[in-house]
Amino acid sequence: MVRVRTALGLSLLINDNATLQAAADKLPANVALILSGHIHLFEALDFADRRPPQLIFGTAGSSLSAAIAAPLAGHPIAGTTIRHERTAHAFGFTTMERDGNVWRAVFHGLDGKVRFACRVADATVTCAPRD
Repeated sequence: MVRVRTALGLSLLINDNATLQAAADKLPANVALILSGHIHLFEALDFADRRPPQLIFGTAGSSLSAAIAAPLAGHPIAGTTIRHERTAHAFGFTTMERDGNVWRAVFHGLDGKVRFACRVADATVTCAPRD
């Protein structure tokens, strides 16, 4: 469980999905990145135990989830710790660009302008700092 504060200052307790946690512990060694949708915001999560990072693209098509106001880095989750994170609470879209073994996830606002980028390589993800 992770406790975060919403944009309104409310405390929110996030329960991890036990089924997904069990599956994450059994991923084949050649899985280098998890791409997800559904959660209605952008998240990039990198983990301390070198499990594949996760990118969550959920910034279009519906109302946004509550913003994650508290930093997630350092929080325990699913038997590991979040090492690096980046969230965005805005409508937009993400493109993925490949350069050899490096992927660049670029988050664009609704106007198409680049808001920030994340680098995915060697089973890690790092993103531009928050604005």
